[in-house]
Amino acid sequence: MRSAISLIELVAVITILAAVAAVVIPRVSINSGDTKKNACYVTKGNVEVQVQRFFRDQGRWPQSDLADMLPPTTSEYFPDGAPTCPLTGQTYQLDPTTHHVLGHTH
Repeated sequence: MRSAISLIELVAVITILAAVAAVVIPRVSINSGDTKKNACYVTKGNVEVQVQRFFRDQGRWPQSDLADMLPPTTSEYFPDGAPTCPLTGQTYQLDPTTHHVLGHTH
């Protein structure tokens, strides 16, 4: 006898793979959104740390748009330019009263 895969076996394997994909794909796409939210919170925390560092070094708070912390003024705090939210792409802003990062509550 020849050992070969029958059409019924092939259909069964494809059905099983489709069922697994139907379960796994939605979970992966949901987790990528959560990952971006978490990255936003981490980036927001890093911006707040750099703002505190700027205050310690300069003796004053930075502008609310962080312009005096960015190149070409200085590359010490954000050498790659203005940090942006990984989820929305918006730049971070500071509250001029509290000196905390505004928004980005996802």
